[in-house]
Amino acid sequence: ITQWDGPTCEKVGLMKMDFLGLRTLTTIQRARELVRRRTGRDIDPEKLPLDDPKVYEIFRTGQTDGIFQFESGGMKDVLMKMQPSRIEQLIAANAMYRPGPMELIPSYIARKNGTEPVEKVHELVDDILAETYGIMIYQEQVMQVLNRLGKLPLNRALTLIKAISKKKEKLIASERSSFIAGATENGIDPQEAERLFELIMKFAGYGFNKAHSTRYAIVAYQTAYFKAHWPAEFLAALLTFESGDTDKVVQYMHEATRMGIQVAPPDINACESDFTVDGRRVRFGLAAVKGVGIKAVEAILAAREEVGRFTDLYHFCRTVDLRAVNRATIEALIKCGAFDSLGASRAAMMAVLDQAIAMGQAAAADRRTGQLSFFGEGSPAGEAPRPGFPNVEPWSQAQMLKAEKETLGFFVSSHPLVEHAREMAGLSWPDGANLAAVEDYAEGTAVTVGCMIADVRRKVTRSGRSAGKKLAMPTLEDVTGTCQAIAFAEVFTRCADDIHPEAIVFIRGTVDRRQQRPTIIVDDVIPIDRAVEEITGAVILRLGPAARPQGTLRAIGELLAGHPG
Repeated sequence: ITQWDGPTCEKVGLMKMDFLGLRTLTTIQRARELVRRRTGRDIDPEKLPLDDPKVYEIFRTGQTDGIFQFESGGMKDVLMKMQPSRIEQLIAANAMYRPGPMELIPSYIARKNGTEPVEKVHELVDDILAETYGIMIYQEQVMQVLNRLGKLPLNRALTLIKAISKKKEKLIASERSSFIAGATENGIDPQEAERLFELIMKFAGYGFNKAHSTRYAIVAYQTAYFKAHWPAEFLAALLTFESGDTDKVVQYMHEATRMGIQVAPPDINACESDFTVDGRRVRFGLAAVKGVGIKAVEAILAAREEVGRFTDLYHFCRTVDLRAVNRATIEALIKCGAFDSLGASRAAMMAVLDQAIAMGQAAAADRRTGQLSFFGEGSPAGEAPRPGFPNVEPWSQAQMLKAEKETLGFFVSSHPLVEHAREMAGLSWPDGANLAAVEDYAEGTAVTVGCMIADVRRKVTRSGRSAGKKLAMPTLEDVTGTCQAIAFAEVFTRCADDIHPEAIVFIRGTVDRRQQRPTIIVDDVIPIDRAVEEITGAVILRLGPAARPQGTLRAIGELLAGHPG
């Protein structure tokens, strides 16, 4: 560890090394452990064959949610155009998908797919560039080209590449003359040598370190291998380590649905600390519930190990260590539905929670003092009798969903938009548009998307003609995921009453891709109760084969004539 900068370290002969900690490596290891636990097989990621067609199918179809370095909308588009079938192509995609080298992607794809000829550079180096279809993608290739054509030593070639990327003209000029001299010795005409140096200059600024890209591509391949062959284990591992990011959890829950894998909601008797696998189902991790810390989970699992199963809320409070599992923790577990399998409604359990805790604390105090209940462990029932649950009105669907959102960050049992599915499907534009699809839309695409406003941030505009006025930055949510939107001052002033948390609306706007993730610039906000009237452009009546055309059409005509609009 040093306080000097990189160039100074190099001047005194020190090698600078960066060590990257990747969460993906932990995800792969967790998936490996889950496979071993369920099947007894140990899948060593370092020994996987790198030619598995099932793995490349994931890349070719762009189904790369959760795949390291390959899950952005832009990268999915590149993969579907490239149709990779070898690890070398994944390495190239990884190296090129960054500012600058992205310019190389269209030519690489066209040459790879045979729609553009592979241009020759020079017979001395064409073998170096064969793997990348005549395009210099990697630093190592540029170094080798400089070495072979101009006889520059590899260490000086690397120094030149860095000088080109940082526009150090003096160093570039001195190495240019050395390159041309070396190329002349190789029998290359000086004018041709100048042309080749200019070509190298163009690519050197783009060149990405191949060793780095190779390792990243292999990690991506390993991730995709588990997704292809052990999807439940892969998703359980992924959700475990992304459980703190609600957007990611929603995205991966949606991906699980697409893959036909159920993510079972929290269950106090079935779940462990992390997400686990139960057949083709993924079991929710108790530690992913907001307000439930790891110490509380450990205490719950220890109590469950002792008693086998909790029979109801009273039994739970009597059994667990209530010093580790406090009232807020139990309330969160009730709200998210973790006790639903025990029979009582969430409303009834909340009504008796304080009583159940008091009884549990009294039982714990008796155990500590050695006090035996008359109905203690030796009694036929095996425990003290417990009161029942009151006959209270169950929570409404809206209350249950609100509680789930509060404790999990998303909805499990249903979604507020489900009852509006018909409107969401029929009125969104382009046809079938949703928030997940926004990732794939081009800059400036006009969209109309049905969604719920999950959150709203307000900011004061600092400059321009709207200076001093407020704009809104709502977070939109639907069953497929989330998306950020911006309602500038003029729109926000006009639509302020409809832009608030939990509002179910249609957002009209355009896609803006200037940020890392696409956002929607809002033009209009239409509440769900006005959407059919305001958005419908046409009503299409499809008559089934059983309809009698003449009579039916006449009746429809009369109906519409009597109700114009």
